[in-house]
Amino acid sequence: ISFGDVHLSGVSFEMKCENSVILSIREYSLMHALATAGGTPLTSEILLSRIFSGVEHADEQTLVLYIAYLRSKLQAISSRVKIAGTKEKGFYLEGI
Repeated sequence: ISFGDVHLSGVSFEMKCENSVILSIREYSLMHALATAGGTPLTSEILLSRIFSGVEHADEQTLVLYIAYLRSKLQAISSRVKIAGTKEKGFYLEGI
């Protein structure tokens, strides 16, 4: 799947642009959810239920931490794609 200049591999959990990084399963699931939303904001509740269902101690702070991880990894691969938004209004990808 692709969004802007970012390409995700569901087989290897690789995210690549100019460089590449391997994502954890949850990082991949979060990035996949944001990419397939096509720039539409996804609320914290939606993301928590999709990515962290069954995880006992997952909350909005957990989600914000994973968003921070992905923002850092997007910079590491030199992507123009950014994760925008807030936990109150939802998160989305921009920079197509």
